[in-house]
Amino acid sequence: MRKTKKSAAARNKRKTPISRALPDGAPIASQGRSPAHSKLDKILELVTRPSGATLDDLVEATGWQKHSVRAAITKISKSGIVTNLSSTREADGHRRYCASAIGAGLQEKDPRNG
Repeated sequence: MRKTKKSAAARNKRKTPISRALPDGAPIASQGRSPAHSKLDKILELVTRPSGATLDDLVEATGWQKHSVRAAITKISKSGIVTNLSSTREADGHRRYCASAIGAGLQEKDPRNG
């Protein structure tokens, strides 16, 4: 039996949604799960602390590998979810990520407003 190829749209469709925020920073629930328990929200919570978070803190909080945490940080930075995300290397060699505020980079569009 011959397999059919998936369209580009079908191949690129996200399997899991990412967390979204309203303009005031309040999270939007997605697919019936509490956004407070999503791993992306844990990352946002940790990097917006006054002291920020080390890569090791983020790995421990999410259970992800380091490269996955770095990819999530890149995603939230480029999409505008956080503003002023900075990364510094400490004297002991650990990397610390700090963000000053949660922005509204990923807002859900209301189909009635276009």
